[in-house]
Amino acid sequence: MRFLGKTKKHADDVWRDLSERFERDGFAILNGFFSPEFCDRILQEVDLYTSPRKPFPTSRITLDILHGAHSGRRVYLRDAPPEALEGPYKINHLFTESDVVADAVFDKGLRSALDRLLGAEPVTINSLNFRHGSQQPAHIDTWYMPPPKTGSLVVASLSLEDVHPDAGPLFYYPGSHRIPPYVFSHGGIHAVDAEMPECRAYLDREIASRNLKKELLFGKKGDIFLWHAQLLHGGSPINDLARTRSSLVVHYWGLDAIQGAALATSASGGKFLDRNYWETDGRPIEQTQRTASSVLAAPKTLPPDFDARQYLLANPDVAKAGVDAAEHYLRFGHGEGRKLRPA
Repeated sequence: MRFLGKTKKHADDVWRDLSERFERDGFAILNGFFSPEFCDRILQEVDLYTSPRKPFPTSRITLDILHGAHSGRRVYLRDAPPEALEGPYKINHLFTESDVVADAVFDKGLRSALDRLLGAEPVTINSLNFRHGSQQPAHIDTWYMPPPKTGSLVVASLSLEDVHPDAGPLFYYPGSHRIPPYVFSHGGIHAVDAEMPECRAYLDREIASRNLKKELLFGKKGDIFLWHAQLLHGGSPINDLARTRSSLVVHYWGLDAIQGAALATSASGGKFLDRNYWETDGRPIEQTQRTASSVLAAPKTLPPDFDARQYLLANPDVAKAGVDAAEHYLRFGHGEGRKLRPA
């Protein structure tokens, strides 16, 4: 394993440090895990899939659009309008078609590290390719994909380029994984959209009482950032949209958490859930023609009667995307003519 060194003693020391930091801080970093050349191969694959030439007309890979008139939509990448690829987006589960992405997702050295942290063989749940920073507000992954067994989720984020401060770097709160999870009205930790204001207020109080400080991740090309299921994290605002923050993010469950779910095995021996990875939102998408007169000027302040909870109830696609209601309205919702509250 490339990051462990040549001797067993050094390997044991690295394993111990990795596990101790993960337990203490809720994250660990594998510096220079993949070579820059390997990262370039992944970037070339993404460029191929997003090429205007549409080289894979039968591909089932899906795209989440995170900006503009189609924000919140999930469509087949092959059907995405050109403007959807000009800003932040997320490519889902590219490992199901791309050999080079699968090589990263199922890398044996990475799986060994995950085995240590999970206490079980890792099972891939998804893979997400980002070209830009997500700009996602602070969140906890178990709000959206709680594992069948408490604590049996580790996330890996591979930096495919050096991260610039203006590219919307990932932020996180070391130690926040030790905050007791917020329990929603259904008795579990899976997010209920209407209850998120109360959940966030709880986290704010806990962060303040524990004196936890936000940190930024300025990953280098080839670094892997591993984080705990309960680590509070998000994406900083992008100050310069001309700058990218290409990354590959993968969520893994422990095999011991899988109860009766169908599994498949990759060519390299890594396991993944055998499920439908290719669902879209089922609605056709129009190829929009953008003009200056068709876009409303973005407001600088929220309307006096703006209510985040009501906005999310009126726009369930925004709630599902996990983005901040106020930020979405100011950046996109006003220009899209979004409703402030349900009819």
